[in-house]
Amino acid sequence: MYKYKKHIIIFVGLLLLIILPLVIVNSEPKTQKRQTEKSFTFVELISELEYEGNDLKPYIEKAVEIQGVIQGITYKYGRHTIILKDSLQDTMILCELQKDQNSKIKQLEIGQNIKIKGVLKGVLMDIILLNCIVLE
Repeated sequence: MYKYKKHIIIFVGLLLLIILPLVIVNSEPKTQKRQTEKSFTFVELISELEYEGNDLKPYIEKAVEIQGVIQGITYKYGRHTIILKDSLQDTMILCELQKDQNSKIKQLEIGQNIKIKGVLKGVLMDIILLNCIVLE
């Protein structure tokens, strides 16, 4: 009887060691499944921030869509970030892509018009969106 308990405990422990990392890796929220709170062009979002004195609190932690022009694409810590900027604005929008979007990076070019959906995390000097997906 003691041998069986020992085998069951070892089996359950090994099962947890296999399943737990999979659960942690896949716990990232999928933006595809989130409902879009509001759609903006680059200029509309910057205007909402600067000219109306809004700190974008109604949209924090919500999925928003942004349409703009790609100023740059960076890669750091296994993630790509798309930088949206307008020549008339100082503020940029930084869109960190979900890992499942990495394959789409090869199709993008600087100067290209793009539509991105992501979770608005906040504003420091720039507007930050995480878990972004490329829509167009």
